[in-house]
Formats: sequence, structure tokens, C-alpha cells
Amino acid sequence: MTIPQTYRRLVLIGIRASGKSNIARRIAEDLGWKVYSLDAMLEEQFGEPIAQYVEKYGWQEFRQAELGIAQSLQDTMECVLDCGCGIVEQSQAIDSLREHSFIVHVTADIETIIQRLERKQNRPLLSGATIRDDVVSNYTRRQPLYEQYAHATVDTTHASKDDSAKQVLAILRTLDLSSSSL
Repeated sequence: MTIPQTYRRLVLIGIRASGKSNIARRIAEDLGWKVYSLDAMLEEQFGEPIAQYVEKYGWQEFRQAELGIAQSLQDTMECVLDCGCGIVEQSQAIDSLREHSFIVHVTADIETIIQRLERKQNRPLLSGATIRDDVVSNYTRRQPLYEQYAHATVDTTHASKDDSAKQVLAILRTLDLSSSSL
């Protein structure tokens, strides 16, 4: 498969529990690229889960750290970046990753996101008193930003992880416009 020279990296954005991490791993494996999870990198840097870090230092400090991680990856090519769900709220962070990147918005309907989060007890609430309030608030606020930054959208509501990854790869195949091979 080949993609235009301008796209040398795949960036996945979207609400949490949309399937970004699973899709990123499957695509990276298929392409032979490295995968970087920005949230995992942040947790490694912090030495603790993001929720605990935010509780201690606040969202502003977290966003500064996220910006630093994004900027540290801006020259890294032939990789898949699995971004945290709020990266689009900090234009400087997402903008640092835009050049040479094909950006895919990974989404699912609100009810599916809520069901997925209810099954995973290790996912802390970001802003609401309940999972539903949290998801609705963040989904509503971020959805226009995801759409603004994305070149394409993949909906995982009714698709398996493998099928969702195949959808992204199919989109990449439509970009087969150059001689740079993967």
C-alpha cells in the first residue's frame, strides 16, 4: 500500500472508549509502524494514572504535559499516534501533529460509549457526576473539534475492533497517490 508523501503518520482522535487504542495497535501491526499512546506516555512520565495526576496538579498542568508529549512526537514519522480524547481542546497540541499526518476521528454513538465505559471500571470520570453526564458533556463539547481536525471518520458503534481497523486501512488505500510505499 502507498500513501501520499505528505501523509507519513496516522493520528487517531476521538472520544474515550471509541476504540482508538485497539485500532491503533492493529493498524501499526499491519503497516509495520510503531504505535504511540499519548496517554500511556503521559502516565509513564507522571509515574501514576492520569486521573491521579489531574487530581493533584489540575487540568492545566496535565494539558501542558500533553502539549510537551505531542511536540516531542511532531517529527516522528511512520507511526500511529493514539491521542487522548481531549487533545483537540488544545489547538497548539493537535496543530503540532497535523503536518504529515492523516487524522482519523474514531467515534461511536453516545449510548455505545456509555456502555463501554460502564464495563470498564478503571476509567475515571472526567467532568461529570455520572458516566452519562461525563460522556454527554465531553462528547458535545469535543465533537465539532474532532470533525474540524479529521480528514476522515470511522464509526465503531456496530463494528468489531478488527473491522474498524480494516475501515481505516481501506481509507488509507484510497490515498494511493504516490510512490512512497509502506
